[in-house]
Amino acid sequence: MDAADGAAVRIGMTVGQAGTFPGVLERVTAERPGQGAGLEVDLERTAGPIHTDLRIGADVAAAVPLLANLGLSSPGVKLHGAGFIVTPDQAATLGLGRLPDLERHLRCYRNGRDLTQTPRGVLVIDLFGLTADEVRGRYPEIYQWVLERVKPERSGRAPQTAPGAASGPDHDRDVQRPGAPAHWCAAEPQGPGDP
Repeated sequence: MDAADGAAVRIGMTVGQAGTFPGVLERVTAERPGQGAGLEVDLERTAGPIHTDLRIGADVAAAVPLLANLGLSSPGVKLHGAGFIVTPDQAATLGLGRLPDLERHLRCYRNGRDLTQTPRGVLVIDLFGLTADEVRGRYPEIYQWVLERVKPERSGRAPQTAPGAASGPDHDRDVQRPGAPAHWCAAEPQGPGDP
């Protein structure tokens, strides 16, 4: 601090050189009034390669997938739309307990927050393996629900027609897996080793 006008100024300096070289990283660990106009500063000094995030240590940005774990785990189902999640009351309105085999497509759903905090008690619509025509024929309420709540979110736009008036090739596309583009009427299962 300059005693004459009281201006408090802090600076940070970075000096670099192109290429991969060891460097020195100094961090301020303590400050105290010094003799005269400035502060006395204690620095923690660390030497080693300095990475793009200006840290010394593991180069996390250069990490690659661990091949030893390939095929051992799965991130699970990726919903790609909040419209797949329903409450028990909504599930009953959609036909749970009334339409045959619908319980195979309305399943209990838990995410990480449900496991670490209070579960929401919600279900997820799981239409994997069904075509849009099969869903429309067997479970019309589910079809309409997903058409109104998931398709607009997946296509990145609001509905352009009144609910129930949708038609055309997009609505009738079969659900294809794996590696196919995201289709609007089914969640995206991720198998072991899938990105």
